[in-house]
Amino acid sequence: MMLTRLYTLCLFTATLLMSTTAYAQDDACFLTSGDTAGFHLSVETYANDGIPGMTTYRVYMNTSLATDFVSAVIGDAATPAFLRSTTSFYQEGSFGGTTPNGINSSLFSLFPDLAYDSWVTIGIDSQTDLAAGQTDVATLVDPNISSWVTSFADGEDIEMNTSVGGGWYILPTSANGIAGSELKVLIAQLTTDGDISGQLHIQTFPNGSQVDKIDHSYSFSTVTCPCTTLDVCGVCDGPGIPEGDCDCDGNVLDECGTCGGAG
Repeated sequence: MMLTRLYTLCLFTATLLMSTTAYAQDDACFLTSGDTAGFHLSVETYANDGIPGMTTYRVYMNTSLATDFVSAVIGDAATPAFLRSTTSFYQEGSFGGTTPNGINSSLFSLFPDLAYDSWVTIGIDSQTDLAAGQTDVATLVDPNISSWVTSFADGEDIEMNTSVGGGWYILPTSANGIAGSELKVLIAQLTTDGDISGQLHIQTFPNGSQVDKIDHSYSFSTVTCPCTTLDVCGVCDGPGIPEGDCDCDGNVLDECGTCGGAG
């Protein structure tokens, strides 16, 4: 597979240089699939109206062990990968980026929109903490076509489905790929006023073991949330009988105290 060879070569060079689940999250519901060996995707609502009219989501790879490691997110013709919105993705044009490598969180107070920039990652949401063993997230692009990095910067979908492929990755020694006590690793932040979906081919190291690496595709999509509460009028999450009415049909009490009566 061309992408595997490309990824392996890049990783080698960099090293030389150094099942289906439905769940609700706040006001959105997602369907995920591809669960395997204790690894699965989840999507969380990070902020509502951080950018007016938009929702900021965070996509995670969930794990079963604190020592599990997320190495790369890749896609090619054999294992297509994408992140899509039914509208477009918000991109902060001054200080944002494809990854959070250059995002300085100390600027959020001066440039609050920067906190809601859309980006891809493995385990970091701002500049790396070198003292903690974190490293930057590197990207892979197909040189034969318009880069997914360029289209994503314009707010468009990420599509990685060519024979060469594309993706993003970190070094196996990077601390930001370790799941830790929360048993999850951040892989994307997406801000949009649309519905989001994704299919990602992810390389993981169970218990940190590269020998036992898993290359597997996972997906998620937005679905209609099931109703959890019916009001007295049978409306899902409805307000109940309107103030001043005496029933769900818009009737009021007459002077004799009869609902809908003639008086």
